[in-house]
Amino acid sequence: MGKPVISQTGRATARVNGTVVASAAAWRETEGNVYFPPESVKKEFFRETDLSTHCPWKGDASYYSIEVGDFEVVGC
Repeated sequence: MGKPVISQTGRATARVNGTVVASAAAWRETEGNVYFPPESVKKEFFRETDLSTHCPWKGDASYYSIEVGDFEVVGC
């Protein structure tokens, strides 16, 4: 059996270096991690990486780097 996934309401916002990169009124949380709906993510800040993982109960995951100006967060 998988871990609980809790649907949340109330605005969640992700910022990198002061810039909003995702924001949603409805989102999900599991194991303390916030999962934004794809349409709420500002894709212009995200770059694909070669990193991927598999979780038996969450499935496959792809990772991205977030670039805001000269600031980069790798492997999110």
